[in-house]
Amino acid sequence: LPALAEASLDFELSRKKVAAVTGTTATESVQSLTSSDAPQPLVENGNTEAVILVVDDEPGIPLLVQDFLSDTGATILTSGRADEALHLVGEQQVDLVLVDILLPGLNGLELLKRIRCIDPAIAVIMITGSRDLSLAIEAIRSGADDYLIKPFGFENLRASVSRGLMKRQLILGGKAYQATLEGQVQQRTSELQQVVRHLENTYRATLKALGAALDTRDIETHAHSERVA
Repeated sequence: LPALAEASLDFELSRKKVAAVTGTTATESVQSLTSSDAPQPLVENGNTEAVILVVDDEPGIPLLVQDFLSDTGATILTSGRADEALHLVGEQQVDLVLVDILLPGLNGLELLKRIRCIDPAIAVIMITGSRDLSLAIEAIRSGADDYLIKPFGFENLRASVSRGLMKRQLILGGKAYQATLEGQVQQRTSELQQVVRHLENTYRATLKALGAALDTRDIETHAHSERVA
């Protein structure tokens, strides 16, 4: 709860900074961000319909993330339990997961490993209120894409999420390119096999015609020899 209170205060300070720059009230500034006609994608030239799952037993954290990313067009899913989060990841497309390390029951690091087993391309960002550096090191070694300490700010969250989605986009793009190449190879292989079969059929037909011609010549030669005799 103290971490949540600090995060909320950080968000309010971010609002006031925007207001100071734009010359509007804090409320007007946030409304102008969240009611923008066009979503602001987290990845340049990327999909504005990213699906982000926030897994945290503190209900205020998912609300804060929704607030920070409200103008991006992303769909924000929330869960307070690891088992529920695994079900969501297994049942639908999820592009990025924000996971609290100290979840009740199955902890965030174990959840990270299981998410990787379901879809290795999902970006996973670990979040925690602890400043223990060993936790950050363990998270990164376990395959986390980034690590955020509560209370995290507006800019830090968006930058981290943007990097995670960019990485996923590159991985999926590479897989799509590989699939396209494999499809082209299969098509060319099929075409080559058809050409080879055609050549084999033509070769057999040529041999058959040549054999028939030789047989006809032998018959004519035999008949000619009999007439001469």
